[in-house]
Amino acid sequence: MSDITDDLYHETLLEAAKSLTYYGEMTNPDLVVIGSNASCGDVVKIYAQLENPEDPNSKISKISWIGSGCLISRAGTNVVARLVIEQSLTLSQASILSQALLEQELGLENVSINRVKCLLLAVTTLKQKS
Repeated sequence: MSDITDDLYHETLLEAAKSLTYYGEMTNPDLVVIGSNASCGDVVKIYAQLENPEDPNSKISKISWIGSGCLISRAGTNVVARLVIEQSLTLSQASILSQALLEQELGLENVSINRVKCLLLAVTTLKQKS
């Protein structure tokens, strides 16, 4: 694993940030939520379709996002979207994904305190609706 301060552009981080798998607007979402990180200007808009929109504990069946921001916020958002689908998470489950898990998924250790908000932007954004 790599220390973010020593190797900001770690290969796994770059790949996650460039991934377009979950990037894009969604037609007919059940949920749209916008989040931002005022400390560095990151902005994300997350779209989701739920298996059962009437059930507050429904699993997210489809997720996508648009936005702009630093490498870490884009990579973190892509990882959150991937985990939501791969693990069939509910909105509540997605909103409590941990910093440690995201760091592990991106091959990082010791993300500086100033960058934690970037890494967790998608999680904190989803938390608004959970």
